[in-house]
Amino acid sequence: MTKLLLAVTTLLAIGCRDRVETEERPRYKKSTETAHDDFDSTRKTYTVHVNERMRRLDERIQELAARGTEKARQAAKELRAERDRLAPKLDEIGQQAKAGWDRFETELSTGFDSLEKKLDAAFAD
Repeated sequence: MTKLLLAVTTLLAIGCRDRVETEERPRYKKSTETAHDDFDSTRKTYTVHVNERMRRLDERIQELAARGTEKARQAAKELRAERDRLAPKLDEIGQQAKAGWDRFETELSTGFDSLEKKLDAAFAD
């Protein structure tokens, strides 16, 4: 029992000693990133995302057209026309103001979702 008490006391003493030898944490630094910088970053990230989404849509429309059936070619033609109506909005991303961003992003995402659903349905036929 004495040995146990001595061991616990030693461990407590070691744990409570001054921690001078430990590395000091870096001090808090105020971020210099502004809300404008954050919004620019959001727009750039979204641009990369929607361009990749458009690229995948283009590939799938091309794949649909390559099926060889008249129905697939007609569906691809209609989907390509809808895609072409959606494409100019991608050029508007950099011009969008923060105030209207949520509405713009929602409309563009809804357009992509609709096109993808129609494309999925065309492949299912």
